[in-house]
Formats: sequence, structure tokens, C-alpha cells
Amino acid sequence: MSKRSIGQKLKKALTAVFAVLGIPAVKKQDVQRNESKKNKAAVVLLLGGILLALLVMFSAIWVRMSFGKVSIASILFTLEFAQDGFTTGDIIEFLLKCVLPTVISGYVVCRLILISFSYKKATYKLGKKGEGVAFRFSRKIASIAGVFIIVTCIATTLLVLPIIQHIMTLGVKSEIYDDYYVAPTSDILVFPEEKRNLIYIYLESMENTYADKQSGGAYDDNYIPNLTALAMSDESISFSNSDKLGGASVFSDGMEFTMASFVSQTAGVPISSASNVNKKNYKLDRMLPGIVTLEDILKEQGYNQMLLQGSTGKFAGTDLYYGRYDDTVFFPYESFISEGVVPEDYYEFWGVEDLKLYDYAKQELLRLSQEPEPFAFTLFTIDTHRPEGFFCPECEEEYSEQYANVISCADRQIAEFVSWLKEQDFYENTTVIIVGDHPSMNEEFFEEIGDYKRNTYNCILNSAVQPVNTNNRLYSPIDMLPTTLAAMGVTVKGDRLGIGTNLFSEKPTLAEELGEEKLVSELNVKSDYYNEKFWLYEE
Repeated sequence: MSKRSIGQKLKKALTAVFAVLGIPAVKKQDVQRNESKKNKAAVVLLLGGILLALLVMFSAIWVRMSFGKVSIASILFTLEFAQDGFTTGDIIEFLLKCVLPTVISGYVVCRLILISFSYKKATYKLGKKGEGVAFRFSRKIASIAGVFIIVTCIATTLLVLPIIQHIMTLGVKSEIYDDYYVAPTSDILVFPEEKRNLIYIYLESMENTYADKQSGGAYDDNYIPNLTALAMSDESISFSNSDKLGGASVFSDGMEFTMASFVSQTAGVPISSASNVNKKNYKLDRMLPGIVTLEDILKEQGYNQMLLQGSTGKFAGTDLYYGRYDDTVFFPYESFISEGVVPEDYYEFWGVEDLKLYDYAKQELLRLSQEPEPFAFTLFTIDTHRPEGFFCPECEEEYSEQYANVISCADRQIAEFVSWLKEQDFYENTTVIIVGDHPSMNEEFFEEIGDYKRNTYNCILNSAVQPVNTNNRLYSPIDMLPTTLAAMGVTVKGDRLGIGTNLFSEKPTLAEELGEEKLVSELNVKSDYYNEKFWLYEE
């Protein structure tokens, strides 16, 4: 069918609709064009405002539906640092759910407004040679309608995203770091004579929520039976927010996404974006250049260090934070390609899937274990990332939802990896820490769990010390830095590092001492200490 015939049929249909609505016909001689330059400038501003407002609204809805209740701080951080934080699927989804609706709805609205502003006696003729039905427009009504659309889009965006709450914190400052921050220095940390190796595994979006209700999860089925058994076994230590399987509460904006969790667990402070510092005095070439991290601490102690991840180095800005030293090995997706581990055109999900990641991790651990120095090996998995995870060849169709099957598969893979570790000669002198990096952003998967309080998974194997208490603890990822070092046999004088607390000790965490609400209110606002000491920003 030709475009002309389609247009004719559309005109006939619209003519019929107008006729039913009683819209009067207008004679051709009533038409008077409006060529005012002022009029043209006004319509350009109005149409631009409408298109921008529509795009922002559809984008806000997409972010809320796709990523959950994310904070504005995390959105700003992603835009600022995460140079590769989206998959091709995310981009396609954005185009389909944000750009396409904007184009379609924007075209209809803008077309009608253009007609209204094009004529002093604005008419829209349908039919042959001026005959048929015509719609009479008013520039005043069109202007009001346009402004109404913009206001509606803005209001919807404010309802969907916590923008107002973010704005309310912009003028507020906190002194929590002035009062509580403890810098990791050699006089505070005392390493044992025989240093232990460290294997730190971040499981993407791994929550205790996936376990069955009897164990402390939220579901009738247990999607993570192996991780549940591992955490609850006598050979391991798992800190819980309840008397069952539980974990860390991610209650601050600066802990709720991958890099936020990484910084929190290795620096003892949540991440705070550089958006609130003067860009004239700050160069974006290193994330938090002034802060002391676990990498710095272990470097000083002579550790061989390596981080392995299947996603790209730019994912979440990892390459801007880790790998501060030439002898630290940062091995992301790009290294898998350059080292010939996978073919040059290989790309699954976010890069290299977990199945290959674990295989290569085994090779590197065997290599590191042959070196005379102790090692610290960090592993980031990716298969359980939103929206539905990666269904690899090892996954089974046990459940109706793909995400459940992927979680179950990840549970089996980590169990197999831990079993392999236990068979190795280096295992006895190696502390293994397994954590979920942050709560999952697959909101649809949690629609029916009610008011269950979601928290991230944790399990420590081969700890050098035993805890005073593991249950009913109110803690967060920032407490993992001193806890990790303690598990390695390091004496942490005062049991505080960063603003985190050693969970093996009797000392209360800041969340327990100040209360969760007070701590959150302090962490989610600006800190001059944070900017000056960690971002090295000077007024």
C-alpha cells in the first residue's frame, strides 16, 4: 500500500471522527497565516520544552521500573563515572520505552500546536480541495495545553524519582566524618607474623531474600540452598540482622550499587559523588584519590593483588578506583580479549560469563599460590545482574522465571568453586569472604514478598578469629573493611576503620550506636571533610 493511499485513509478516518464530534468545517478563505518572528520563537521554545519534558518523564518511569527505587545520587554517579554501565539490551530498551514514546506522543502534540501557531485563524482541513471537516484551533488554548503537558511531565517525574528529597539535602552538611572517621594507619593495624591470603568474592545482586522462609528468606522455594547451607554451617561465620539467615542493610544512597558497595567494603565509607565539588579544581582521572583502601593497606604489607571481573574495566568506573599500583593486576573483560583467554569477538551478556570467570580464577589462584608473597584475590561475578540475568549452558529450567533459574545456577557455581578451593593446598591459610554486592534491581522479582526487609548475603570461611555475636546485628557494607582485616588475623586497635566497625568485636556499629535513621540522614548529605580529604578538593 502506498504512502498516499495510507494518508487518504487516515484523513477519511479523522474526518469521520471530527464529524461525529461536531467540529465545524471552515472555508478556505478563512485561513490566514501567521508569519510573526516572535510567534516562531515562542513556538520553538514551547515545542522544545514539551519534547524535553516528555523524554525526561518517560526516562524517569523507565529508570523506576527497570532499576527500582534508586536514589538521585546513584543516578548522578552513574552518569558521571559509569562509562560502561549499560548493556546493549538496556540501550535498546531505553530507545523503545523512552525515545520512541517521546517521538510518537511528541509528534502528535507538536503537530497540533504547530498548526495552531501557524494561522491567525487556525484550521486543519481534512478532505479533497478544502472540502470536508476542519478543526479550528486557538493559539491561546494550544499554549495553555502545551504548558499543562510540561507541568504534568515534571510532576510525574517528581513522583517517580526522589528528586525533591535530593534537593532538600543539597544545602545540608554533615560532620560525621570529622567526628567518627578513623584512617587505616600502621599504628592501628597489626598484621600477624604469618600473613593469611584473602579471597574476596562479590556475588552480583546476591541477597538472603532468595532463600526459603524457614531459613530466613522470602520465598517458599529456596533458590540458594548451597549458599544457605554454607552460611549456616559450623565451619563458617555469617553476620545476620536477625536470628536466621540475614545480612547487611544497604540503607545509604552511597551503598546501593556496584561501585558504591565496592568502595564501602574496601574503604569503610559510602561513596559520595564528585558532583558537589568544583569541577574547575578537580580532574576526573581517579576516584577518591585521597582515601586509603584495602588495596593500599595490603600493598604496604607486600601482598600480590588481583581483581578479576567478566565485565569491562569501565563498568561502574572500576578502573578509576582499583589498580592504583603497577604490580596490582586488574583483569577485566578487555584483558580476557588481549590475553587470548577468549576470542576477540567474544561477548556474552556483560562480557565474559561467570562459567569462564571461575575457570580462569582457578588458574590464577594456582599461579598466585606459588609465589612467596601472600595474595589478595578479588572476584566480581555478573550473571545475576538485572534484568533477567544470564542463562548459561549450566543453568536448568527448574522454575517458571528465568531470574530464579539464573540465581539457582549461580548458587551451584559458587558452591562448586568453594568445594574446589577446599581441595587446594593454599586453602588452610586463606580467608574466604563471600558477599552480595548490593540488593538486586530486578523489581518485578520481588513484587509479592510483602514487607520483607531485603539484605545482602555474607559468609566468611577460615576466619582467624571468632565473633562475640553474629545475630541481630544492624550493620552495612562500610563495616566490612575492619571485619575483613580481623578475619585475616589483623589486630584492629579500637575496632574501627573508616566509619566501619569490626563485627567480630563487642563494639556497636554506627548504625547501632546512632540509630539507622540518624546515620542515614548524616551519610546522605554533603561533607566538607569527605570532599577535602578523599576527593582532595580545595575551596
